[in-house]
Amino acid sequence: RLIQLVLLAVLPALLLILYGAREQRQKAADLAEHEALRLTRILSASHQRLIDNTGYLLVALARVPEIRNGERGGCVELLSELIKEYPPYSNLAAADRNGDVFCQTRSAEGANNIAGRGFFKRAIIERNLSIDEYEVGHGAGDTGLKLSYPITDDAGRFAGVVFAAIDLAWFNQIISAVELPTDSTLTLYDRHGRVLARHPDPTRWVGKAAGDSQIFRTVIEKAEGFAEARGLDEKKRLYGFTSFGASSGKRDIYLTVGIPVEVALAGANWNLVTNLAALFIVSALALIAAWYAGDALVLRPLDVLANATARVAAGNLSTRT
Repeated sequence: RLIQLVLLAVLPALLLILYGAREQRQKAADLAEHEALRLTRILSASHQRLIDNTGYLLVALARVPEIRNGERGGCVELLSELIKEYPPYSNLAAADRNGDVFCQTRSAEGANNIAGRGFFKRAIIERNLSIDEYEVGHGAGDTGLKLSYPITDDAGRFAGVVFAAIDLAWFNQIISAVELPTDSTLTLYDRHGRVLARHPDPTRWVGKAAGDSQIFRTVIEKAEGFAEARGLDEKKRLYGFTSFGASSGKRDIYLTVGIPVEVALAGANWNLVTNLAALFIVSALALIAAWYAGDALVLRPLDVLANATARVAAGNLSTRT
């Protein structure tokens, strides 16, 4: 009964430890999700700034005489110097009104004429900065996000386009430099669910369709927030995600950061283990104390009384305890 009493006294401490552990785990999960969301917002803002800066660059290039007049030599020299200062770009180029490329820094297979490309057509129609969808594996120097701006002559007539390609490899380098917890992932998707950039293992995942993955379905549904979901590799992680657009008003690019559940909760789990271990040690000491103290303070005196009672019952009235 004394041992039962000790166990009963330990029970509230056990319940308190379990409740505290539950609260710590929830706080750790919330912290991980908020940190993941914070990273996605920082990276998406950086990406948006690059798009905006590219727009300013193209507007300026469209007014350069060598480009407006279609002077191939001067144009190539100018763009070749510029691209050295802008590592995010895989190509800077200009094309005439027929879509024939007369000036580019890095040749791309099949890129001598761009009249059929979406960014060229939109530049003609919109007569403003035009942004195409991301392209993966289209050709050397021709992958990434295309931005174009129309070139006009002195009379204001359409004379061609100047365009830039933002390199996906550059974005992969940026996200690979982000310090993430062990086994965490950072992934960029287009609106079709295609992987545009990935850390880790970009060569394994970039260009793959991920529209059926649990995390992408969640991202499409909510656009921004947190979720516990399975990623491309089917591992469960705590995700923060956001969406943004390559052009104003659109949200067709999605960025996710996933932190493994066991990594996010490692601190809380360690605290739970140490607290349970401490409670076990204290409980064991209390049980040992109850066993020996009960024997010394209760059972032995009762045995003496019981023996004395037996002797009195046998007629030995001189018995004393």
